[in-house]
Amino acid sequence: VPSTTAAAQACEDEEILPSSAASGAKACVTSNCLTEALFCSMDTTCAGIAAPFLTSAAMTHEEAAGVLWEMKDRLSTNDAIKAIAVCADENCGSNVLGATC
Repeated sequence: VPSTTAAAQACEDEEILPSSAASGAKACVTSNCLTEALFCSMDTTCAGIAAPFLTSAAMTHEEAAGVLWEMKDRLSTNDAIKAIAVCADENCGSNVLGATC
C-alpha cells in the first residue's frame, strides 16, 4: 500500500513515471502504443483505468503516475493492461513493471 506522505508519494510517482518522461508520456503512448491502446479500449477494466491517460488533454505528473499505479495493481489479472504497460515501459520511459516504491 503506497504511503500517504507527500515525500513518499513523490518518490512513488517518480519511480513509476520519471519526471524526465512525464511531459511526453501521453503523446508517446498514443503514438508508439496504438495497437495496445486499441486493445485496452476494448477491455472494460483497462479502458476504465487508462482512459484518462489516453484521452485527457492535460494531466499532471501526479495524475498520470496515479493511473500507472492503478494499472500496475492489475497487471497480473488483465492482459490489455499488461500489454499497454509493457509498451509504455519499453518505448516511453515509464516503469510500471519495475516500480516497487
